[in-house]
Amino acid sequence: GWLRELRAFRRRHTSAVSLGAGFTMAVPVHMPTPYSLVELPERFEVLFEQSAKAFCPRCNGVPSDPALCLLCGSFLCVQSFCCQEDGIGECNMHMKTCGGTIGVFLLVKKCGLVLLHHDNGCFMSAPYLDQHGEVDLGLKRGRPLFLNQGRYEEMRRLVLTQKIPVFIARKIDQSFDIGGWVSL
Repeated sequence: GWLRELRAFRRRHTSAVSLGAGFTMAVPVHMPTPYSLVELPERFEVLFEQSAKAFCPRCNGVPSDPALCLLCGSFLCVQSFCCQEDGIGECNMHMKTCGGTIGVFLLVKKCGLVLLHHDNGCFMSAPYLDQHGEVDLGLKRGRPLFLNQGRYEEMRRLVLTQKIPVFIARKIDQSFDIGGWVSL
């Protein structure tokens, strides 16, 4: 990671000025953000069980409708009054402290993703598919779901290339959006 880059930078810059003869040098870091999102279990029911045992960091209770932050791994309450503050939901408050202007959350009981950027957002299907490669949005079919690494890698690339705002804007343009993203 960054330590390897620092050593390589120091090896390339060995002049007296580079070594710090009165100057502080900025060390370039290739990617200062996490290289990966939270590691998800291969089977969805394992994640479901983890969410049933997890505690919300804000209310210290087990979330009735949990969301997993894919940036840090925290389980949060979704659209519950226990964690809202001035009409702003916990995912939006968590987004400001964890991801800045971007939030990526897996809605465990709905098997979907919610992407947030400022006061906008969109839903998309989770990276879990059944044995036939189909999405089970809302967990209506009851089939076992497995992590699709290709879909999860696509989500990781969206986050790392900072394309979430563009993705949300395109999704909003495609549909009629009545808002309400702040309450998530």
